[in-house]
Amino acid sequence: MSFTSLVTKAVTRQPTLIFKRNAHKKASINVKLNTYIEGLGLKDEVVTVRPGLMRNVLLPSKQASYINKFNGARDRNAVLTEPVVQKIVDPSIGIKRQDTAARKLFAELAALPGPLEFLRAVIPDTTATFGSVTSEDIAEKLSEYEVILDKRLVLSEKIKSLGQHQVSIKCGESQVNIDVIVKSP
Repeated sequence: MSFTSLVTKAVTRQPTLIFKRNAHKKASINVKLNTYIEGLGLKDEVVTVRPGLMRNVLLPSKQASYINKFNGARDRNAVLTEPVVQKIVDPSIGIKRQDTAARKLFAELAALPGPLEFLRAVIPDTTATFGSVTSEDIAEKLSEYEVILDKRLVLSEKIKSLGQHQVSIKCGESQVNIDVIVKSP
């Protein structure tokens, strides 16, 4: 056999095709931001996000809300014929007249004798404390003044430093600010 009689085949390489699968991904949705969110946008801005982010993160924390789609003339007529409902609000304190429990809580908080005082151990050479003052601590301290309050109505974060702080407490639709003083023993 001679080398000239062999037929050689040239090996050709075919390009490898990579297909990106998008079958399991859902389309992004437009939402309206209720607060500023770093990396997404400003308050009242309409942005596009994945449905999972909206459902699992933004909606439970009330940082964003869904946008109602406008479908043309049918919805426009329905909006025009919809009755306007006005809330009855006491302008002096911003609480609904029917909500007597909120009015009572507002009066009890306004009648507190002074700021709430807490004693916490201090980290040396700083104003930071070892234990923070939580919403549960504030609710327990208010119970000493016979003010019954659920800890979820305290709207402030944990207080982690010495000094005087303002804490917001939700009363119906309004908020009441009370003073809290954190001291070292």
